[in-house]
Amino acid sequence: MTTTMQQRTEPNRYDSPFKTFPSMKRSEINNSSSDSVNRTIPYPSSEYEQPIRQDPIQKDIRDYSPIARQFYEIYQRTIEDVKTFTPSIQLKWCETLLWVSQDPDFISHYTINGEKLKRELNNSEIQRNSKIIIEHAFKVLTKLIKLKYPDAYYLMGCLYSHRVTQFSLSNYDFINQNDKKALNYYCEAAKMGHSESSYRAGICYEFNKGTNELEMSSDAKLSTAITYYKLGALKCNNTDCMFKLGIFYLNSDDNIKEGIQWLEKATNIGKSSQACYELGKIYEFDTLNESLQKKLILQGIIKDPIRSIEYYYKCAQEFDYPLAQWRLGTCYEFGEMNLPVNCIKSIGWYMRASQSSITKKRNSNPVAMLSLAGWFFTGSQDVLIPDYEESFKWIYKSCLISEGKLARSEYILGYYYYNGIGTKINYDLAIQHMNKAAKLGHSKAVDLLSLWNK
Repeated sequence: MTTTMQQRTEPNRYDSPFKTFPSMKRSEINNSSSDSVNRTIPYPSSEYEQPIRQDPIQKDIRDYSPIARQFYEIYQRTIEDVKTFTPSIQLKWCETLLWVSQDPDFISHYTINGEKLKRELNNSEIQRNSKIIIEHAFKVLTKLIKLKYPDAYYLMGCLYSHRVTQFSLSNYDFINQNDKKALNYYCEAAKMGHSESSYRAGICYEFNKGTNELEMSSDAKLSTAITYYKLGALKCNNTDCMFKLGIFYLNSDDNIKEGIQWLEKATNIGKSSQACYELGKIYEFDTLNESLQKKLILQGIIKDPIRSIEYYYKCAQEFDYPLAQWRLGTCYEFGEMNLPVNCIKSIGWYMRASQSSITKKRNSNPVAMLSLAGWFFTGSQDVLIPDYEESFKWIYKSCLISEGKLARSEYILGYYYYNGIGTKINYDLAIQHMNKAAKLGHSKAVDLLSLWNK
């Protein structure tokens, strides 16, 4: 990475980053058949950082779509900030432009100035409108990069790596993926103390993203990744970086205790559900590979069911982590780690693990759904009456959520269809799901298919 950042951030690198839009002269825009589109040129021909419109007239936006109302409010704040050019406000404007450029309703009915068009644009005009919006977004972003704003570097890196998580982008057709450029931006932002960039720079070096042209060995790349993880963990308290360091040192030969310390720090300071779950596994001990067990014993770390359960409970309750909730469900189902068999608690934890949440960005657990299907199939004396239809519902959900990748669920669903358990007999679906299970290596599915084909 000998190229300087000044060389990488020349405006002409971003003014026209498009892959699919045809080139278009300003005269072509001015000759557009729509007067409304003519008025949407987003910046003067000289200085793009000048306001799109000074002293904009307040509009009645009651008939605007929800997205358009949100856009107009951000547009107004941006205009008011033109003279001071506050980086956070301008970055929000840039992100909003990129976001609405891909909303079909917005780009066919509204301009970059937040004006509602008198008619719906045709396909050619929509393409031009989208291009205008995206092009202006990149000009704002370039200005922010010149100002050394870390969040702008990070966004440019995300765009080049096609992994934007700050807002919704449905596609990246407007910019070519370039992992090398993405890495450069992540590294520069990390040096400025940008938390998430430190993590992404580490990920790039660890998994060889954008590093192919670098004359570095695999060990050197991993060492560089660790450097960025440390930068993020120590300087920014980045939870993901702490977790990465914990796992790395946990699997080393002589820094296992340091690994556990990083996992504890990620749990207690960073509220990392992953780190908390890993600590539960460490003190559960039996599920770890033999090599790690031996290393832990040499460090005086042994099986501790009470401590393990404490971490699982913390992870399940405080962090609402599905894997920990599933694990507690299995403990109460089979009486593991000194916990009693308790049908109600087991089903309760499986139910929690099976619930998804958009707001908490968590996914439902298909293995917990499989376990619920088992409980409703067998029932529990004096507690739960067998309910085959409920059992079928959960096994069906398990297959749906796992997208056909959970062999045992596919096998059971195929068995249910074949025998009419909780549903009508359907041999075609039975064979379909049994075939999926067989392809995933389920031996009983292979045997049943062989029997059915006779």
